[in-house]
Amino acid sequence: MKHTLKHILLYCLICLNAPFASAQNKATEADDNWQAKFFTPALALPILMEAAVSHSAAVAETATEKLIAEEEVKLTKLNVLNSVSLVSGYNYGTLPFFGTNQAELNKVNAFALDARAQYTVGVNMNLPLDVLLGRRSAGGSVHKQQLVMQQANAAQKVEEEKIRQEVITLYQELLLAKTVLKHFQDALQSADITKNMTDKRFKDGNTKFEDQLTAIRFYNEAALDHEKAKNSYQTKLLLLEEMIGMTVSDLMRNR
Repeated sequence: MKHTLKHILLYCLICLNAPFASAQNKATEADDNWQAKFFTPALALPILMEAAVSHSAAVAETATEKLIAEEEVKLTKLNVLNSVSLVSGYNYGTLPFFGTNQAELNKVNAFALDARAQYTVGVNMNLPLDVLLGRRSAGGSVHKQQLVMQQANAAQKVEEEKIRQEVITLYQELLLAKTVLKHFQDALQSADITKNMTDKRFKDGNTKFEDQLTAIRFYNEAALDHEKAKNSYQTKLLLLEEMIGMTVSDLMRNR
């Protein structure tokens, strides 16, 4: 009976711990996946460049200038159309012809004529004086605004290309900083092992005091180099995250 109760309790504990163990394994697997993706240039660089371009205030500014230029083109075309209008008129009476000579009209008895309706249609153009004199064309104004729009579009592409180049440079520097950090991590671990072994031999009386000082000096130098490398790596990582507007882990997990 006691053994059966122990088995039941053990089974219950295993069942309770299973979800936590599964969650921990999934979290560890997720961390490994985003890091593997991030440190693979072919996978990481397109994601990083897209995020950096989307987050860039300079790109947003050039995109706004492009939209303004597009609106200016539309407004210029509307201004040209607004200068031309269609006019029409309607008259009813006995006047036979509007183009008839005045002397002939005086001979006509208007009361003897049949009343008729007269319709007129025409085009009205309201253009600036410089356009009428040929010094400036309405189409030229539209073309000028189209050139401004093309210029804004080119400026946006240039800014996006600049951001992509900065991401590539910073990412490569980050990979190099990671390699350097790994080197100094190994060097620090080796110096720590050597220092501990030297301390033990010194306590046992099997080595000189000078050897112990040398081991301590090597360890201190390795520790300092490791901190410098760690600082360099963290700085470049923070700069990259500032450029993309979020942490690298969040970006890679969401893609």
